[in-house]
Amino acid sequence: MLETYCVLIGEAKAIELFASKLTMGQVCEYSPGFKLIPYTSAVHLELCEKYSENPPGGDIEGTVSLNGATEQLAREASQGGKIAYLFEEHFGGWRDCDSVIWYNGNIIFGPTSEYEHQRTTFEKLGIDPQYFSHFKKYDCR
Repeated sequence: MLETYCVLIGEAKAIELFASKLTMGQVCEYSPGFKLIPYTSAVHLELCEKYSENPPGGDIEGTVSLNGATEQLAREASQGGKIAYLFEEHFGGWRDCDSVIWYNGNIIFGPTSEYEHQRTTFEKLGIDPQYFSHFKKYDCR
């Protein structure tokens, strides 16, 4: 069975700044001081429309799924704190993933498509290890 997880996760202020540009985004509490937005197809399409991007994505070098619209808004929102894009898709033994962290308008980690770097992403955000796999409970369809 194909499973897909995709979220924007970060310090509460950065996530709130990102969400303020959306009508479709749902902000969820994640762990103390951190929030996330499930990156649903509705969020993706809204961003593409607002930033004149083509829906397929994968425009950012070094990623399989990150598009320019999401990257642009994440850079802007990172003025409020660290914000990361996490994507994971797997089917049986096959797996694709992406992770990138922005802070103050700059990429401070990634982009990387190495699965092992997802844990590093959480560590660099400052998220307590007990919450590392919790992002997978958010439905991303």
